[in-house]
Amino acid sequence: MALDVLAASSQVRTMAGALAAQAARMREVPGFATDLLRTWHTRSEEAQAYLEGLETGGIWPFAVPLEPLLSAFTVRGEPRDSAVVATDGSQINADSHGLVRCLLINVGWAALSYGAEPHACLSSRPIVYFHDDDLYGEDEDGQQREMGDSMLAMLRTVAELERLADLAEEWRDRENLVAITDGNLVRWEFGGKGGGSARAALLARYTGALARFRHMDVPVCGYISRPNSREVANSVSLLALRECGHSSGRCPRCAGRKRPLCESLHVLNDTRMLTHLRPGQRSALFRSLAPILQHYEPADRILFCYLKLEDEIARIEIPRWVTGSEHLSRVLSLIHGQCARGRGYPVVLQEAHEQAVIHGTAREAFRRLVQTAMVGEGLESAVSFKRLSKDLRAV
Repeated sequence: MALDVLAASSQVRTMAGALAAQAARMREVPGFATDLLRTWHTRSEEAQAYLEGLETGGIWPFAVPLEPLLSAFTVRGEPRDSAVVATDGSQINADSHGLVRCLLINVGWAALSYGAEPHACLSSRPIVYFHDDDLYGEDEDGQQREMGDSMLAMLRTVAELERLADLAEEWRDRENLVAITDGNLVRWEFGGKGGGSARAALLARYTGALARFRHMDVPVCGYISRPNSREVANSVSLLALRECGHSSGRCPRCAGRKRPLCESLHVLNDTRMLTHLRPGQRSALFRSLAPILQHYEPADRILFCYLKLEDEIARIEIPRWVTGSEHLSRVLSLIHGQCARGRGYPVVLQEAHEQAVIHGTAREAFRRLVQTAMVGEGLESAVSFKRLSKDLRAV
């Protein structure tokens, strides 16, 4: 047996005990958060001005509310005629112990229309990368280094958004069209360390693809299921600290606590701050202050809100320009309808995922395809002994 379950069991019990103790310490925090939201809901302009003035939360990312904090707007019903497009991706990483240094990215997509002319288009497209320019990039020191898993994930993200923009262009004549991507439009990872010119090139491609939706006037959004973001909670924490008296003696509510309540808000995620929402309602809009957005066009910088569904709260990210006209209402109504059809998750994203996923049999088929092609060209096609030992275990 590879895992010693008995050895792990005591550690799991310790973990459960620690989590129970943390839950006990946090029991008062949600109520404290609710009181803060009520207080600052009526002081929305003051809250916005204060947070705009900070512009940085140190190690705690936060966001600026553009509407009163306890806002709850009911999403309108779907239009009779509408269309949605979405993409998703998966990959086969380059394997140093494999037959040849190459990787594959498979982008799947779904395009669905409803109403007078219902239609569905489901497909995928694989891209094989094997040139040195694809597998290696220049870092900050000017050295050529092999792309790691994080860089390859960014390459896949770019491929997904570029294909989504292509789909939007192909379907732009459909009435009430919305493009949906699985995950964030705020791509924090593009601002990380390492990658040098390769990372910068991928970021330029990503922002270029994002701008295409604006030029086509096709609203695009990012859908995040079960989000764990804490920007709203951190914003409320900063507002609490502004007037907190614990610098000159703790406020009475925190008496006897090792950690002040306002600091404990960092442990909450945003969805636990938004218990006032009812199914079919969206929260206030917030402006993300992620540093990476400085590389986006001003009109494409990301706002977000939360949408309450029947069983969860989803995070919806949109470029700033989408908040104009009727675009935001269209985005939210179509997402809400897609989630109703998909039992809690957008159908179009489900279908795109099914097209993108690479199952074990397909991975093995790709490996054999590579081997056959190598042999056909008279090239070496052996795997390393490490890979061989994994494939053919012996005692």
